[in-house]
Amino acid sequence: MEIKLNDITFVIPTAKEEVRTLASIPQECKVIVRDDYTQGKARNEGVYQSKTEWIAFADDDIKFNKVFLDFVLQLADKKSVVGLQGYAPSPWLISRFMFFHRSVFETIGPLKEVRHGEETEWLIRAQKAGYKLKGLPRDSVYHYPHDKASNKNEFKNLVWLIWLYPDLITRAIKIVINKMLKSSDDNEYKHQ
Repeated sequence: MEIKLNDITFVIPTAKEEVRTLASIPQECKVIVRDDYTQGKARNEGVYQSKTEWIAFADDDIKFNKVFLDFVLQLADKKSVVGLQGYAPSPWLISRFMFFHRSVFETIGPLKEVRHGEETEWLIRAQKAGYKLKGLPRDSVYHYPHDKASNKNEFKNLVWLIWLYPDLITRAIKIVINKMLKSSDDNEYKHQ
């Protein structure tokens, strides 16, 4: 299956004036930049506004090249979500970059319009509906340095996910603790 660039919409949630990601997106692709109260709402509205078969969620502060995008397009199919791997031992992807067919969104529904964790919850629903998550290394795209989320936000995210999916309590605790430990040493959060 060949995916044409003009059948892809990049949805970028941001409140920033400078959207660094735009420089990486091929001109043939459509782009929707949304400034909504939450990233979940911005992504949902972007999908509703789009007309293409394929959707890419991208943060506003990443850089990727054509080789990366070509590889994503080769991996993509209508029964999967391709994206960047989360923090081990997480089986879920992070929303810094995710790519999927519109039918995934139509089948499992929109993202929750909450402050944090909406992508993880959406991916849990995708997995439960039978979609495969195809993860690429996080460093496949460059992520411009910024301040990291606080441990307080990570804890709120954990509590919310456990409340929604009690069967995930052990895995969720391991994931968040591991992420907090690793992110303090992670170069992507250090200003240079």
